[in-house]
Amino acid sequence: MLRKENTEFVEGPTQRTLPGRAFERPLQAVLIDGPHAFPFPQLEYYYLYPHIASDGLLILDDIHIRTINQLYRFLCADKMFELIEVVERTAFFRRTTAPVFDPFGDGWWLQSYNRKRLSRYIWREILMSSMPQQVRALLRKSRAAVRSGLSPRERYLIQIDLPPQNSVVDETAIVQGRADLPSGACLWLFARRADSSGWWPQGRCVTVSDNRWQQACKFGEVSDAGYAFDIAAMTTDERGQRRILRWFDEGARSVTWGPIDLPKPVAGSGVVTTRVFRRAD
Repeated sequence: MLRKENTEFVEGPTQRTLPGRAFERPLQAVLIDGPHAFPFPQLEYYYLYPHIASDGLLILDDIHIRTINQLYRFLCADKMFELIEVVERTAFFRRTTAPVFDPFGDGWWLQSYNRKRLSRYIWREILMSSMPQQVRALLRKSRAAVRSGLSPRERYLIQIDLPPQNSVVDETAIVQGRADLPSGACLWLFARRADSSGWWPQGRCVTVSDNRWQQACKFGEVSDAGYAFDIAAMTTDERGQRRILRWFDEGARSVTWGPIDLPKPVAGSGVVTTRVFRRAD
């Protein structure tokens, strides 16, 4: 039975009413069944999810519609919610005790739904990383030989000497190597946990002196102890440099530094990688 004395009706499109709504206490049950066009279901979720109490219900109706099914699949993967049941085309979720995802940050790579990126856009990188180091080295040499035959000036050496392949490292380590850079190019060092698909730049453009270089490299956070990490060294042109520098600037503004795809290397050079293992605590 409806208790009118405890009920408040707010009329109008949720696109207008929810952004200005102040919730005075945690919500025990939330039903998302408003406008179905993109991105309005996601907009409703954005303004409601920070206020749902632990063990509270989130009910998502009409999951047969693609825009809402996308939100449904996201919730199924998210740590904040546990799928209880799907009744016909309505999904019932329970709010877990996981911390609230920062509604004013980014951190997209921390969300389980985003951990596996779409392979059709990064299949070359996935294919190369799945090959043994010896095979990758052979392919790089073959590619360099072909390019050298076409233009002797387009062949540049990049090498990682330390740390050795499959060695054990601490949270940070000095990576050393050799490089013969084309004019105007910049050497960059990247790292990532081996089960990730994106990369994190390690500092700014690396200084190369007498064809030698070294750069400090950080291998994740405390929770990444014991995992394998990939290191990549490559050269970029001015366009690639601007893209990486923009990543630094945007990260400084938002205080979040998510992974990026590797930029295109300078013609005549490639991406040199090696794998290490972070010491287990």
